[in-house]
Amino acid sequence: MRAHGAHPGHGDDLGEILDFEELSEDCAADGRYELVLTAPPIEFRRALGTPINPLAIK
Repeated sequence: MRAHGAHPGHGDDLGEILDFEELSEDCAADGRYELVLTAPPIEFRRALGTPINPLAIK
């Protein structure tokens, strides 16, 4: 089951807007490819569809 099982199709396309070029170059430079990728929404009060704030932690 997808993480968004209650609302099929919602949130599935968020990853397609991420640019991993700089991250892949950094991983290749230090030879470390393990990381945690998180993308919490930016907090806006009384708003819908807020943008995500992606963060890769190595």
